[in-house]
Amino acid sequence: MKKRKKIFYIILFFSLVMWTIDSVLDFLFFYKGTFWELLLFKVPPHELYIRSFLLISFLIFAFILSKVYGKLKIEEKKANELDIKKYLYKPIDFYKLYREIYNTLES
Repeated sequence: MKKRKKIFYIILFFSLVMWTIDSVLDFLFFYKGTFWELLLFKVPPHELYIRSFLLISFLIFAFILSKVYGKLKIEEKKANELDIKKYLYKPIDFYKLYREIYNTLES
């Protein structure tokens, strides 16, 4: 659960960084006004729509990612309980495999 919250907070941080970068680009290239107006106080309606859409998209992505991570942890725990990993990740003896292929081709 702790990692799931960490994922959510990281994505939230990146979405706020995206909001700030978009404000900087708007300030430098597209709109007149101060940076703080474009960041928080007098955000143009179109920019508010775009930034809100991206923020919500990031948060939905964080929610989905945390759910997938949670399911992955549950499945990993089940695999450990059943001790399946030793069968799934059995080391391959390449020399033995080579001999079997060679003997099959010889006969």
